[in-house]
Amino acid sequence: MTVPWADVAKSTAWSGSGAIVLRLGQLVVGIIAARVMVPQDFVLFAIALIVYGVVGNVSDLGTG
Repeated sequence: MTVPWADVAKSTAWSGSGAIVLRLGQLVVGIIAARVMVPQDFVLFAIALIVYGVVGNVSDLGTG
């Protein structure tokens, strides 16, 4: 069985670019939130983002 390396490369590129766009989007949202919110509210927002990120990573492992 042969592996279509062009398809593998294309899928990897799309997956990688999707991850980069997601991280950049999160950065932009964080910057906008920091400019709009007062510091006390931003701390709560940041904690929620951290918890969300940890839960997402555990979920990606297939254990949650």
